[in-house]
Amino acid sequence: MDTYRLCTTTAIISSRFQALDLLNLSNYNFRDLRDVDSTTLPIMAFIQACKAYESAGLITPTEACNCNGTCSTKKCGCRAAKIQCSTKYHS
Repeated sequence: MDTYRLCTTTAIISSRFQALDLLNLSNYNFRDLRDVDSTTLPIMAFIQACKAYESAGLITPTEACNCNGTCSTKKCGCRAAKIQCSTKYHS
């Protein structure tokens, strides 16, 4: 089965994805990506790419958690703020 390696404007994501994992992106214009030379980009884990995207300020902080605990107590900032914790950051 074919898999795909994805790239951002700053890195190549180390995980590989199947076509079913990806949304239908045929209607989008990725102008910024067309000018990127992917042979010069570093390899980055998917979780690192998620955190880089979040820290770039492209989404509001309430859309994704950024904790690294078990979130089993109210000490987790995400849980206390009633933000659903994400498995992209921890199990």
